Amino acid sequence: MSNMLINEWRTLHADTPHQMRQDLAAFVSARASALAEYFYQQMLMDKGTEVFLSHKRVEEHLKPSMCLWLERIFDASPDVDIDALFALQRHVGEVHARIGVPVELVARGARRLVTRILSEYGEDRAQGDDAMAAVRFVTDTIGIPVEVMASAYSGSYETGARADEAYRLFSTSQNLQVERERQRAALLAWETQFLYEVASGTAARALPLLGESEFGLWLNHKGAAMFSDENERADIGREIYQIDHVLLPMIRLSRRRNSELTEVVHNIKTRAAQIRFLLGTVFERLSNLEIGRDVLTQLLNRRFLSVILARETRLSRAKGVTFAALMIDIDHFKRINDDFGHHSGDVVLQHVAALLLNVVRGGDYVFRYGGEEFTVILVEVNLEQAAAIAEKIRGRLAEEQIPLPEDRRIRTTVSVGVACFDGHPDPARVVDLADKALYRAKTLGRNRVEMA
Repeated sequence: MSNMLINEWRTLHADTPHQMRQDLAAFVSARASALAEYFYQQMLMDKGTEVFLSHKRVEEHLKPSMCLWLERIFDASPDVDIDALFALQRHVGEVHARIGVPVELVARGARRLVTRILSEYGEDRAQGDDAMAAVRFVTDTIGIPVEVMASAYSGSYETGARADEAYRLFSTSQNLQVERERQRAALLAWETQFLYEVASGTAARALPLLGESEFGLWLNHKGAAMFSDENERADIGREIYQIDHVLLPMIRLSRRRNSELTEVVHNIKTRAAQIRFLLGTVFERLSNLEIGRDVLTQLLNRRFLSVILARETRLSRAKGVTFAALMIDIDHFKRINDDFGHHSGDVVLQHVAALLLNVVRGGDYVFRYGGEEFTVILVEVNLEQAAAIAEKIRGRLAEEQIPLPEDRRIRTTVSVGVACFDGHPDPARVVDLADKALYRAKTLGRNRVEMA
């Protein structure tokens, strides 16, 4: 498939008169901005594009990229690199798959773009056989790249779908008894805090919301992947909504009547018990599978990173909250392996993994990204909060002496790059930004936190 399209693209260039290619290249280059604007106007006519497109994003980011794309595919240089153009189309298709842009919308916009170019190019520029050659060249110069994108899109989408299902299965493979008790404890901790605040007369507006508690964060993020039946999650969500938005506000109204206050508190406790029951049925239904885990550290492996980024991006858009990525690298890790041996290096990796799990919250995600690098996805945080967590990780590790075999100890540090999701349609961008910030932290001397 790939070789066939590359050869077809080369043949198209070879069979089209060079002067015509130059004329079309100059024509498209001069009108690139207007053509790009027309392309996105066609896409924005579909209301479904609101999730990943906006007029501001088109104007600031996408239109300039589209102009560059048009100039590249119509490039009439004698040494144009078809292989590089092909690779670019594959990359664009994979990005569209990550963003979730329906491939049919891209194809529709491209089809209308062909019509627009040919209409504006006009019959006065080409007659007879030349006109037919121009039609073929414009149609295939846009059609072949779109076909390459569609092929890459399909492959990436299927891979993502398989990874998403695998992650759902993986989320059930954790030690279910431990996770079940942890979340029962988190729910009980919220209930205990709530009862204490009521007993001490805390103002109703300051009462802790269950949806924003440690349990609420876990449920909305990690826990969401465990629910194959959306009705289960909806049932728990309704109970939480009743507690947070109906019963807790009633506390203020019932302050002066002890009997009413007692009834409201009883209703909240009853609903909390119902949540515990519903959660218990979910855990009982799940099987203990062992997939998708880094063998050494027992963290998530990067196989699921794209799945989590896509999930958090959808949640961010739906709820208006944001998330952050930390890219963490153990400083001078090669020296540890060289001086103490690879077994000691493994011990250090396990120690860092355990520290990360200890510092972050239950709803956050910790991945072994590869080698001595880790990735943390922090949910519902802004850039400053994420940077504070990153600094806490860096400081904690710098203070510790890691025990090694043969009664030896070692101190080590980490460099951290921090980036916050900025609404960009490509979920992978936040990790790329954090990785650039990590590179800056290492360049500036290591053992530091840098923000994108």
